Amino acid sequence: MAEREEDVKLDGQKLLGLNPVYKKVPVLVHKGKILLESQLILEYIDQTWTNNPILPQDPYEKAMALFWAKVVDEQVTIRFSTLVKAEKGVEVAVEEARELLTFLEKEVTGKHLFGGVGHL
Repeated sequence: MAEREEDVKLDGQKLLGLNPVYKKVPVLVHKGKILLESQLILEYIDQTWTNNPILPQDPYEKAMALFWAKVVDEQVTIRFSTLVKAEKGVEVAVEEARELLTFLEKEVTGKHLFGGVGHL
């Protein structure tokens, strides 16, 4: 049976409910299976669709791509959730997020980490 792409629209609460541990995105739903966290999703995609890998084949480059995915999961997501909650004030949260994204962009620009994409 051929796979078919489905455009599933989920409201925010339902999507967050798919991740009962952390209650955050990213979340991937494939064939009724729920996967959480960027690194695990990247590895799952590479192992499921082997003809079009996202992660580099070189072990060092793959490790670096997974490192940057972890940074996004642990740092960028936190900054944006802070922004949404506005605990520190919107201006402070926006500036922290901007600084982190600028640093991240500088570090990954020109590198082929995710399916040959070397920029944000």
